[in-house]
Amino acid sequence: MKNEEPRHFLLIAGRGSLPKLVYEELVSCGDNVEITFLPGSEHDDLTTRHTKINPDNFLDLLQKYRGMGVEHVVLAGGVDRPNQTSILFKHGETNNQINIMGGDDSILKQFITVIEEIGFKIWGVHQVIPQLINHNGVLTDRSPSSADKSDIIFAEEIVTSIGNADIGQAAVVRNNRCIAVETISTDWMLDSIKDVYSTFANNPDERGGILIKASKPNQDLRVDLPTIGPNTIQRVVSLGMSGLVIESGKVILIDLPKVIQMANQSGIFIWSKSINRNIREKYS
Repeated sequence: MKNEEPRHFLLIAGRGSLPKLVYEELVSCGDNVEITFLPGSEHDDLTTRHTKINPDNFLDLLQKYRGMGVEHVVLAGGVDRPNQTSILFKHGETNNQINIMGGDDSILKQFITVIEEIGFKIWGVHQVIPQLINHNGVLTDRSPSSADKSDIIFAEEIVTSIGNADIGQAAVVRNNRCIAVETISTDWMLDSIKDVYSTFANNPDERGGILIKASKPNQDLRVDLPTIGPNTIQRVVSLGMSGLVIESGKVILIDLPKVIQMANQSGIFIWSKSINRNIREKYS
């Protein structure tokens, strides 16, 4: 549905398919969209005019777009974290330094502050495309077993703890043991436990385990919402896991029909639910 008055957006595009989805949605609503690519992101499917952003031109580009009448900014897609401990943004004789020694959430909040101080309103991907987070309940033919639910209770505690510490948004639990937590990316985490999972293959007492994805407590939902898609399902299936749990209303689900089809064909479950944030006192 087209808006009565077109809005003017700047799409800051990272890796993956989300930037294209956001661009197409905004254009379909009649909005004007400028695009700038983050370092490490290339989008052959976004052939419209665009710029490339880096620390030396970041503030200048933002000021340029604001001067063009751009009022809204949406950040979409994955970002490669720089190796240095800080980034210095330059604008004439003015410098803005962002400390990147903390977790992703604390770093992104600093970026948001810089963007908002120039006068932009920041939109989350879920505010542009609400249907991406419109999921709740068991989405697949298979439901989690009582044993799976026991793993899920533990997984909720883990993802809450690492979220509070601004470490990550995902974890793998199997037989009430934490196999892995996300520190870099979910794909990296799942790829890193292939050898561990191969040792379980011939043990009939070992169940498949579960992947959990959830937002960090108190995170700004306009940026870095956890995301799953067909690639996530493929990795979960290849490891022989039982299924995955995603936080209802706070995890972006890309290509829902394909995700459900893949899950049903492979016999895994997907459960979209609210996350129990009450952490039990296990140690005294």
